[in-house]
Amino acid sequence: PRLGVECAIGQWRAWQDAGELEECRKLADLASALLVEAGAVPTAAQELTPPRLRAFLLHGLSPDEVKADLFEADVRAWVGPGAQGECLVRVSPHVYNDAGDVEKLVARVRALLRRRGGGR
Repeated sequence: PRLGVECAIGQWRAWQDAGELEECRKLADLASALLVEAGAVPTAAQELTPPRLRAFLLHGLSPDEVKADLFEADVRAWVGPGAQGECLVRVSPHVYNDAGDVEKLVARVRALLRRRGGGR
């Protein structure tokens, strides 16, 4: 079976009606608060962030280092270079994520930043 536009919109509406997209936004807010507390630097002011997508700079870390560490911990998040080559991590919760996923990511990021002297 193929997922067409009509089906995809129907699925999105079902998630919206069930409050699942709001839960994703809350998870993104939780991730933002905890990552900032750990020493990550948001790439946008809170009032300019999308509901379920957040990005952070991890000063003093390389994208390859962070990718390897997250892979080892079975944590999925996009990691790559920012505009000046700095380490950028994106957090994008979906309906299958929960607070445990956020806490696992934050624990790994906090440990990495502490080892580099940039974490809290």
